Amino acid sequence: MNMVVSSNKKPNIKQLNPNESTEIYFYVVTMAISGPIWIEAEFEAKDKEVTIYTYQYDVNHKNDEKYDVPNKWAMNDFVQGRLELLQTNTNIQILILTIITVLEAILGLRIL
Repeated sequence: MNMVVSSNKKPNIKQLNPNESTEIYFYVVTMAISGPIWIEAEFEAKDKEVTIYTYQYDVNHKNDEKYDVPNKWAMNDFVQGRLELLQTNTNIQILILTIITVLEAILGLRIL
């Protein structure tokens, strides 16, 4: 399934120093779908001679990586549905309660 959400907002971003970052919110949307998504943005400097280099934070390696294409940024992400998230939370709580019950039965623990 393809779904496109676009924004016509043109935020002004000040020049950033090394190791400085900024967050930009173009559009806040409630997704009607769940699963993998692709997010991309294209940047244009006021001065056409300026090239904008973007970076992404790699959570697996805990470092910043330069994005390959100048004046653009993109990443993949995953949208988890609210019901699925609530069910996962409920399952974790049931598991914790089960473990406590088993420990209480085996070890005779008394929890206030």
